[in-house]
Amino acid sequence: MPLTNYAFADLITFTRSTTATFVGSNGLIQSAAINAPRFDFSPVTLAPLGLLIEEQRVNSALYSEQFDNAVYIKVRSSITANATTSPDGTATADKLVEDTTVLSTHLIQLQGGFSSFVSGTTYVISGYAKVGERTSASISMGTDAGVFAGQSANFDFSTGAISAQSGVATFAMTNAGNGWYRWSIAATAAASGAGAIRFSIIGPLGSTTYTGDGTSGLFLWGNQIEAGAFPTSYIPTVASTVTRAGDVAVMTGTAFSNWFNASEGTIVSETAIYSTAARNSAAYDINDTTGNNRIIYRTITTTSTDQNVIRSGGALIASLVSGVAVTTSPRKAAVAYRASDFALVVNGSTPTAQLSGAVPVSVTQMQLGLAVGPSEWINGHLRRITYYPTRLTDAQLQALTT
Repeated sequence: MPLTNYAFADLITFTRSTTATFVGSNGLIQSAAINAPRFDFSPVTLAPLGLLIEEQRVNSALYSEQFDNAVYIKVRSSITANATTSPDGTATADKLVEDTTVLSTHLIQLQGGFSSFVSGTTYVISGYAKVGERTSASISMGTDAGVFAGQSANFDFSTGAISAQSGVATFAMTNAGNGWYRWSIAATAAASGAGAIRFSIIGPLGSTTYTGDGTSGLFLWGNQIEAGAFPTSYIPTVASTVTRAGDVAVMTGTAFSNWFNASEGTIVSETAIYSTAARNSAAYDINDTTGNNRIIYRTITTTSTDQNVIRSGGALIASLVSGVAVTTSPRKAAVAYRASDFALVVNGSTPTAQLSGAVPVSVTQMQLGLAVGPSEWINGHLRRITYYPTRLTDAQLQALTT
């Protein structure tokens, strides 16, 4: 069955109960309809990144594009609404403008109506910023009520550099195109409470304490507060929190059985994950709708390894682990299966093999970017998956993944 002769919808049943955003081929953020897959592109190079698959997330920051709203506390600063073009191509980005107070900080608090952080929960705060007359900001998760232990870093939106980091938070910044950068800061709450997330303008001499001129500032857009260790695609909000449902892509019925060879085969995949934060990220899971019979390939970031698990009749047949460190760069992996002849190769590595055990029986579907059972979304991109109905040689596995 030549897959190239079939449209996506002919082979893959895709569901997501909400709309969701992605970067289109023009480099701008746009919205996908309910149950519509998202094919993401780089906002900088416009290169295709692949099928975007994410877990469910909630943006708890209200009025994510309206920093002039009262939920955002402005301190010795003001907001000019709709001052420039945003990452979605509309004139909805606001400008944070410093006032003329002498030798002081000029900032906005970004908790955006969020009522309370929960002790022991990891949160990630993110947003988009662009150079105005000022180029940098210090972004912090403050010590208010002991919720966060003074996590902060300086973000330079002219270069994409992060400096002066303090605390144990995870700081990141990515180029969002057209002069915009998406920044993020993630940390675990040490206590429950309101906390404070501060975006403080850095003045011309490199300090947050300076005398403002009343007109200079930075552009802001797309505020987001999520429970999680890394930011996911932008979720716009207005007066209430918004949930983006998880993506589910599955090949089942004859769309699966027409090409799958139960006795032997090779799956070659190219994937990229958002983050190496501690979790499992499944690239695909061929299964019987349970975990009793399955061929799964995933990254396990707690141990920074790739893993291919084979189960048959409820028994664990193989658990193959590569020695290639897990990163967010695209990685190619080949999984080969045949009775008493299993192998895993990642990025051309020496094959990890097992020469015993039975192949799975009665598998009926292939889930893409998601594992059955405990849900393990890839939280990233499926760039390519190729299936061969035969067990390729180890040399071929290495060549295909180099």
